[in-house]
This record gives sequence, C-alpha cells and structure tokens, in this order.
Amino acid sequence: MVNMKNPLFLVLMTGIILFASCSENSKNKSTENKKDSIELVGVYYFHGKNRCKTCIAVGNISKNTVKKYFGNDNAVVFHEVNVELDSNKDISNEFQVRGSGLSIKYREKNGMFKEDLTELAFLNALTNPDTVENTLKAKIEAILKVNRETK
Repeated sequence: MVNMKNPLFLVLMTGIILFASCSENSKNKSTENKKDSIELVGVYYFHGKNRCKTCIAVGNISKNTVKKYFGNDNAVVFHEVNVELDSNKDISNEFQVRGSGLSIKYREKNGMFKEDLTELAFLNALTNPDTVENTLKAKIEAILKVNRETK
C-alpha cells in the first residue's frame, strides 16, 4: 500500500497532476518572437491561454535564465509558443507538443537535435527553481562550447 504521508510521494503526485492539467490546453502552436539569426540554441516554452501557477513558473524561469546568462548572445533565443494559435501548428507538430512544455532545439555539426525538459521543469519549477535554471544553463553552455570549438 502507498504511504500517502510520504513527502516524496506527495511531491511527485502534485507534479503529475499539475503537468497533466497543463498539458490538456490545445493542439496548435506559434512562436511569438520569431528570429532569423545565427541561432544555435532555441529554448521553447509551450503553453496555452490559461496557465496554472507551475506553467507560469516554468515560463518565467526559462525566459529569465536565457536573458540572465545569454542575453547578449544571438546564438541563444527564447521562444514563447502559444499552443492555441493556429499559426503555431507547424512548430507544434515539429515538437509533438499539444500542451505545456519546455524543450531545447540545437544545432551541432551532425544536424539539428531536440531535448525535452518538460518533466524536469514541471517537477521542480515551484519547489526547486534553481534546479531548472542550473540544468538549462548547463545544457546551453555545453552546446555552445561544442559548437564554438568545432568552428
């Protein structure tokens, strides 16, 4: 039998419930700030019109992390994508996202790659926001390092 008083169990269940409620929002997406540049890393925050507290936190953390550490670097671009806009259908299909989420898309010499950070972000945004910030920062720095060493 599951011990309902176990704090880890309660945190995990809360995260799962919040993630599930945020993921039901919509089917379509669109980037609100499309940029043509030398983008090596795109940070994509997906959301619907109605966002829960966790959804808002994920968006704020990811946007602020990009701005704080990579604000002057055109190679890193933050994209906020409203999944409810028909104009965002292509990006939705590309990432296979139908609700809230956080992903990075990056370029390396072998092509383009994507990494889904949704689970990490939604499980930690309210209780351990530094985990989300530090993980996102470290992943971006590693990608930039690889790209800049190979040029």
